[in-house]
Amino acid sequence: MNNSLPRWIKKRYLSLLENFENRDFTYEEACAYLKEKFNDSENQVQNILSELKKAEYLYTSRKQEDKREKIYRLKPILELKSNNIDSKEQLINLLKQAADLIRTRVDYTFILLLLFYKAISDRWTKEFEEIKNKLVKKGWKDAEAVKEAASKTYHTFDFPKECHWDNLRKEPHKISEKFSYAMKRLAELNPQHQDIFSQFDFHQFVSSQENAIILNQLVELFSKFSFKEISLDILGDAYEWILRYFAPSKAKEGEVYTPREVIRLMVEILDPKPQKSIYDPGFGSGGMLIVAYNYVKEKYGKEKADTLFLYGQEINPKTKALAK
Repeated sequence: MNNSLPRWIKKRYLSLLENFENRDFTYEEACAYLKEKFNDSENQVQNILSELKKAEYLYTSRKQEDKREKIYRLKPILELKSNNIDSKEQLINLLKQAADLIRTRVDYTFILLLLFYKAISDRWTKEFEEIKNKLVKKGWKDAEAVKEAASKTYHTFDFPKECHWDNLRKEPHKISEKFSYAMKRLAELNPQHQDIFSQFDFHQFVSSQENAIILNQLVELFSKFSFKEISLDILGDAYEWILRYFAPSKAKEGEVYTPREVIRLMVEILDPKPQKSIYDPGFGSGGMLIVAYNYVKEKYGKEKADTLFLYGQEINPKTKALAK
């Protein structure tokens, strides 16, 4: 996003975008929403809208039935100049675009997989760049620094160059083949995460021409953005949002999404303590276990939270893999 805007105005922009999405709204509606959400005054709202317009985040026009009255529309986040995703609001707006592409025509877990894949690919690149720069500053020759920085010693995932996101998308007509190869290769190189990479069949995903087009559209959509700065917490929020979004259709298949608010209440009632065991017999996205861990962390500190024993089982192998 535009770095010249104050952080508090960026926050209002993202909140307004989440509320109004791609529809027109009036000044009065903006005032009512921002007053309720942030307790902003009318003068503050005027300033916010003015700054957003200057930064080209906001379109203005006149009502057809009354030319004296202005109407506003926010520029979608996908049209903004910066491509760095670093907040929950930004990511969820991106996921809305992805969800619109697939609707319920294909398995929604592929959105989560592509998001995860893009995130770890971008994170690897960030780690690589940081390590390489440090080595060069220490006096290493550039070629040596590049080779050393690519070593798996410095990275969470062993991620060969041919598996990097940008390399996979170079030939759109071969994208399913390239992703299938990459998933198999990453499963071999990262056995501790094998169940994540081995659960998704891209050949099956593109069994129809329509799905092949959707896959290319999803890849190009995610390619517009960088996930180098995204945190695991934000990725978790995105996962929860996708599950919630597709919950009605999945409920027909026997998969029921438990709202995070209900999970929090259950954890508060349980009041877990350090060194205790927590078991969820159908953990789905892992929400209960994650909330329980965070509850203990907030109450007793990270060191104590790390003494928890978290257990669970899940019948859906894809859901289980993504939860991990």
